[in-house]
Amino acid sequence: MIIPDSATIISPINDAESVTIVEIARCLGFDIRISAQPWGATLEKEPKESFTNLKQNVIIVEMPGVRSEEELARKYTLHIIDHHRYETLDRTHPISSLEQFASLIGYELNRWETGVALNDRGYITALEKSGYADPEIQAIRKFDMQAQGLNDSDFAQLTSDYARAQHSPAGSVLVVTTRLAKTSYLSDLHYWKRKKGDTNLDLLVISAGEETKVQEVNFYGAPDSVARLQSNLGGFSGGDPSTGMFWGKVFDVPMPGASELLSQIDNTLMQGKNK
Repeated sequence: MIIPDSATIISPINDAESVTIVEIARCLGFDIRISAQPWGATLEKEPKESFTNLKQNVIIVEMPGVRSEEELARKYTLHIIDHHRYETLDRTHPISSLEQFASLIGYELNRWETGVALNDRGYITALEKSGYADPEIQAIRKFDMQAQGLNDSDFAQLTSDYARAQHSPAGSVLVVTTRLAKTSYLSDLHYWKRKKGDTNLDLLVISAGEETKVQEVNFYGAPDSVARLQSNLGGFSGGDPSTGMFWGKVFDVPMPGASELLSQIDNTLMQGKNK
């Protein structure tokens, strides 16, 4: 068990899970270095000030960076907290980063904190399976999205974008195009629509930014589809294989090339359906 006086924690605060880890650590008196990086943070991009006067145990929360980790491990006892799979690095784990952190420091999560952990590793399905009521789920989801940086204006824009969703050319997935970079609310809208039986398709989100480039693509749905997308196209993934997962990749290609990209994704997804 790691005690506060012996450890430094380096963590972003870019979603509900990381915010909760930092809140717990702060209450217990840990030395905390908060990263200003958004989701996708890496140690290589972290300023040098974050690595000064570290304690013997260094806990890194969802900030991969093998070269920097190796350097730190030469002098400190390093603890990597993560559960995602990246383009060239597999950090998948059966439990969430919050649960890993609690186990490492000997902390018992309360119901709210447990809900945050379940949401991060298994989304709404995991919360429902664990007996969380709809109001609790909605509160946890809102907390997560606000921690990611979404506001009421974003929710309204994403609702409008979702209303214009279309089937992909091969019909393998429902496609939403948005100018917003933070799009997780779209997966919520789609989840509730699927639960009502209004669609049986998984969701693909194209973030177009200035409407001239595809900046990022995100998929929410079946774990086998996520595995194929990552195997064929690279990118990152996460979630719970027993419930549902997500996949994403930064592309930064001109919008005129989006049709070719969508065809690649369509073909990849249809591979599983044709088996």
